Amino acid sequence: MWKLHCMIICLMAACLLASSFNVSFTEVANATQRRAVCMDGSPAGYYYSAGSGDGAKNWLLFLMGGGWCDNVDDCQSKLNQSLGSSKFMPSKTFSEVLSPNSQINPDFYNWNRIFVAYCDQSSFLGDTEFDGQGPRLQFRGSRIFDAVVDDLLAKGMGVGENAILSGISAGGLATILHCDGFRARLPDVGRVKCLSDGGFFFRGENVLNADYREKYFASVITLHCFFPENLVRDIQTPIFILDSAFDAYQVRFRLVPPSSYDRIRWDLCLGNISTCTSTDKQLITEHTRGLCKLVL
Repeated sequence: MWKLHCMIICLMAACLLASSFNVSFTEVANATQRRAVCMDGSPAGYYYSAGSGDGAKNWLLFLMGGGWCDNVDDCQSKLNQSLGSSKFMPSKTFSEVLSPNSQINPDFYNWNRIFVAYCDQSSFLGDTEFDGQGPRLQFRGSRIFDAVVDDLLAKGMGVGENAILSGISAGGLATILHCDGFRARLPDVGRVKCLSDGGFFFRGENVLNADYREKYFASVITLHCFFPENLVRDIQTPIFILDSAFDAYQVRFRLVPPSSYDRIRWDLCLGNISTCTSTDKQLITEHTRGLCKLVL
C-alpha cells in the first residue's frame, strides 16, 4: 500500500511541476481588427508568464525563430502548421532562458517572460498580403510585433525597470531590426537591451557565394537593409550578438549553393570537423572571418 501512496504522491508532484512550466497561448487583443494576424489570417499571439518578487518589474521578450518562406508555394505549405497559423499553437513548456526554475535560469526565472509565436515567415517585418492562386497569404509581422508590445505595455511593461528583447534565428534577425524601435516604445524603462542569438545572417561581399545569398534573401524581402550588416553599427540600443563562428545552418543552407551542395559530405563535415576536406575548412574559415569583420 505504501508503494501505491508513494506512486500517487510522485505523480501528483510531477503533474504540479509540469503545470508550473506549462504556459497557454494568448491571442493579441483585437488581433483581427488590427490585422495582427498569421499568414492564414488567424489571430497572432504569445505565451506569457507573469513575473514575481524582485523580478515583477523586469521583462524578457523572446521572438521565436523558424526560417522564412521565399515563394508562394512555400508559404502556402506552412498554413497548416504553427509557422503559418495560430490554429496549431498548443500550450508551451518554458525552458532554458524562459524557465521558471531558479537553478536552471537564475537570472530571469522570476521576470515577466514572453515567448512570441512566429507565424508570419518574414522575421516580424511585413505588412502586406498576397491574393493569387490558392489561399490568401497575410504577411503582417510588423503589426504582430507592435500589437504584442501594446499588449505588454497594458500589462505594465512601460513602467518596468529592465526590458530585454531577444530571439533566435529568424527571431534573432527580428531582434536586430526591431531593437531601436523597441527601446523607443519604452522611454520610461530604466534599462533596455537586445540579444540576438543566431540571427546575424549576412551577405558577406568578400565571402564565397555572396551573390547566391543575396538572391535567396531578395526573394524573401527585396529591401537590401534586410541584411543586419547594413544597419547594426547604427543601432543605438545596447545589443549583444550571439552567433557561432561555425553556424551549421548558415554553412549548410546559405554558404553553399544547392547546385554544388553535397549533403552527405557536408553533414559529415559539420558533425565532425575531422572529416572536412581542406576546401571545406577554407570555406568555413571564410565565413568566420566575414562574420568577425562585420561585428567586431
